[in-house]
Amino acid sequence: MQKPSPHPNQSKREIVQKLSEAFSNSVTIVMADYNKMSVADVSEFRKACRKENVQVVVAKNTLAKLALKDYPQISPYLKGQTIFIFSEKDAVAPIKAVINYSQKNNDKPALRATFFDKQIFNAEETEKLKDLPSREQLIAQIIGLLEAPISQFVGVLQEILRGVPAVLESVSKKNS
Repeated sequence: MQKPSPHPNQSKREIVQKLSEAFSNSVTIVMADYNKMSVADVSEFRKACRKENVQVVVAKNTLAKLALKDYPQISPYLKGQTIFIFSEKDAVAPIKAVINYSQKNNDKPALRATFFDKQIFNAEETEKLKDLPSREQLIAQIIGLLEAPISQFVGVLQEILRGVPAVLESVSKKNS
């Protein structure tokens, strides 16, 4: 078997460039094995991911390794048929998309690893990451935390303001 050339031709260079851009703009990259999935299954998986605003790319491992050359810790997970699932905005969405789809479809695609925050997480560790809140949920929680003291403060001020007329009335009765 001939080993692939470290110098890809022009069309492969373009693919590597597009992959590099996609990966570098991504918050999270999930790698899964799509072996034993038919073309129809992969298409259905892509549709499910699109609904979650998650991108799916099938690429040869040799090209993916070139695109991810700055992250050698990913290389051991690039074996067999690899499908890449990623998002530019939500770090947890690709993880949830793969796991949820896989649970409903006999563990297809099979989760391999996740590259998140310049760290690699194996399949077991990735399962734990899926329980993290999404970006939108975190923002809502932070707003709720910030809003609670403000609304309590406003409530206290309203009570004070409601009490002012009563105090003025009692003072005016004493003076009369």
